[in-house]
Amino acid sequence: MFDGIDRFSILGASDNPDVPGLGFRYDTDEHWATPNPTGREGVFEAYCPPHYRTMADAVDAFAHRKFGPGGPFHPDTPGAWTDTPGFRSSAQVHDETFKACVSLQAQYILDTFGKFPATVPTVFILNYVQAHHLDLDFYDRFFTPGAYLHTHATHMDTWHRREETPPPPVAPQSGGEGPPQPGPHQHLGSPAEQHHPRPAGNSTGYHGTRSRKRKSVPFRSGSRTN
Repeated sequence: MFDGIDRFSILGASDNPDVPGLGFRYDTDEHWATPNPTGREGVFEAYCPPHYRTMADAVDAFAHRKFGPGGPFHPDTPGAWTDTPGFRSSAQVHDETFKACVSLQAQYILDTFGKFPATVPTVFILNYVQAHHLDLDFYDRFFTPGAYLHTHATHMDTWHRREETPPPPVAPQSGGEGPPQPGPHQHLGSPAEQHHPRPAGNSTGYHGTRSRKRKSVPFRSGSRTN
């Protein structure tokens, strides 16, 4: 997605004192295509030198941040799940062998390329848009009330009416009897009634309070051959 944002200038790596950005420190090297921001001291520091002496120190600090008090995988950290302590503590804690392996590889990358990671900036701004329908049953089961908004709960009924396939025309009976069939320039009812009929038993077209089913529409080519 193009957003017109100069990511390096926002972080503070524009090399222009009139454009300080967020004030992140950064390094440059003739072998790199771009400057490399690593963080702002005391505010946001990447897990790599110069904020840590070695990559082993950075790995230890990172593991403590994940599993230590206040971390996302510590059972005492509050959360919105129905079983927050159980969910948070279900992640496997990094043991010393695992951390030593990661530290060895990370230090090799740093020593070889002069920064970590090797081929992308250490700190980078990435804008994106995510659009999808929430699985409300999932949130109702695993989260406490309030995990989603009222607009999420009513979205499907508000914006996506249930569509049903209209019944085929009734064929005339033998002997010419039966209801008249529409000609090539006629239709039965209005276009809205043909393509969006109301489901029986409910004048609003809704079944229940929420509808999450999505109808699959087969692909049809716009061209044809004679």
